[in-house]
Amino acid sequence: MQFHKNTIYYLLLGLLFLFLKIFYTQADNSSLAFLLRPTSYGIELITGSSSVFIPERGFFHEDLNILIDKSCSGFNFWMLCFTLFSFTFIQNRVAKINFYFFPLMLFLTYLLTLLTNTSRILIAIKIQTDLRFLSEEYYSLAHEAQGSFVFVFFFILFYLGIHFIFLRDSYEKPTQS
Repeated sequence: MQFHKNTIYYLLLGLLFLFLKIFYTQADNSSLAFLLRPTSYGIELITGSSSVFIPERGFFHEDLNILIDKSCSGFNFWMLCFTLFSFTFIQNRVAKINFYFFPLMLFLTYLLTLLTNTSRILIAIKIQTDLRFLSEEYYSLAHEAQGSFVFVFFFILFYLGIHFIFLRDSYEKPTQS
C-alpha cells in the first residue's frame, strides 16, 4: 500500500477535528467562553447593549432580550471552516506544512468565525425586531433559516476568497489559438 505524502497531515487533521468535536459535546457555556465572550463583546460594541454572563445560560443581553449560549457559539462553523481550509491548503500545497500550520489555521478560522457569528447575531436581532408579529413557532423557523443562510453565505464567501487569493495561479491558463 502506497501513502500519499500528505496522508499524515490528513490523518492529523481528522484526529484534531474528532478531538474538538468530542470536546464540544462535553462543553458548557464556560468552556466555550473563548467564542461566546468576543461575540458578545462585538454585539455590545455595535448595539450599545451590555451583557451579563450566567454560566448555566450564557451571555444575556437584557436590552435586546437575547441569550448567546452554546448553541450560538459558532463552534461547528469554526470546525468546518478549519477542516475545509486546511484540506484545501494541504491539497494545493499553498503553504509549507510545518508545526505552525494547524495552530495558524485554527487561529485564522477562529477570527473568521467571530466575524461570521457576530454578523449572524446582529442580523437575527434585526429580524427579531422586524418580525415581532410572527408566532413563536414561525419566528423560531425564521431564526434557524436566517442562521443557516448566514453561515452558508460566509462559508462560500471565505472559500471563494481563499481560492481567489491563494489558488488562482494554481489553475492552468487556457492557451489562445
